[in-house]
Amino acid sequence: METLRLSGLSVGEVHDSRDNFYNPRRGIFANADLAAYGEAIGSQAAFLKFFSQGSLFRKVPGTASGPSRSGWGWRIRSACPIPCLSRSGSTPEGTRR
Repeated sequence: METLRLSGLSVGEVHDSRDNFYNPRRGIFANADLAAYGEAIGSQAAFLKFFSQGSLFRKVPGTASGPSRSGWGWRIRSACPIPCLSRSGSTPEGTRR
């Protein structure tokens, strides 16, 4: 088994407008993260990685708003590695698709 050393830097953002942390009825929860891996910081592969996730919460029409709260949630997730060129002008073996 061959090993690949990865070293990277990342930045992320979170947005949370849910009305209740444990049982949300409305609002949005979203986050995004962008990471860069490169030879300049000790990585054997050079690429960017983007990950995002989002959830939308809405009250179901026609439901009571008592102790038994009903709602609808929708979630999207995505992750995308983006190969970059190394200093030698090519991507390292094992990172090509």
